[in-house]
Amino acid sequence: MKLLKTASLLTLSLAFIAATYSFTYETDYASLIHPTPGQNMNLFVSHGHCSSPFAGKVENFNLELTQRYDQGNPMEGAKLQFDINPATFAVCADKEFVNKLQKPGLFWTDDAEKMTFISTNIYTMGMDWYQINGDLTIKGITHEMKFMVTGIRKPQQRMATQLIFEGQVNLEDWGIDYDKVINRQSSSHPTKWMHLNMQVEILIN
Repeated sequence: MKLLKTASLLTLSLAFIAATYSFTYETDYASLIHPTPGQNMNLFVSHGHCSSPFAGKVENFNLELTQRYDQGNPMEGAKLQFDINPATFAVCADKEFVNKLQKPGLFWTDDAEKMTFISTNIYTMGMDWYQINGDLTIKGITHEMKFMVTGIRKPQQRMATQLIFEGQVNLEDWGIDYDKVINRQSSSHPTKWMHLNMQVEILIN
């Protein structure tokens, strides 16, 4: 009987130590994740049966999360923020189109030179599959948008080393008349959908 009580106390003690250890190391410290240098955002503006693809530099990308040592959700409680610089918008072999994309009043103004995304919450949809809700500010105007994010990791890795972002916005929400700037006149069937995607190779500090 005495031996049984001793074994029970030992089991409870080990369980308490394990729980304490797990709690401590699940929430050990916050990491800042940055993309590799030269990160681009790919953008596609859909109009009719075709789309206009271009790309822009991503700046000030910061994904802050809690480092985990278990199999829990690595994005739990994460915070994301980044800028897209319209002055860097580019497309292959079409200088005239680039000049129109970079024109003041389309995606930027003197008072708001960059497009900024700041997350508000992150939902786990599945293993390495997330919905990131946030606020996108263009020309000083802020509206909600969401990114669907897929993580890619190797079997032995605790968290993804690549993140693939997919999202879309309605340009009319930000008062952007894409047709007027690009085609010099507004359209009765306005171009309004812009798709955004990027693949981030992450570096953990």
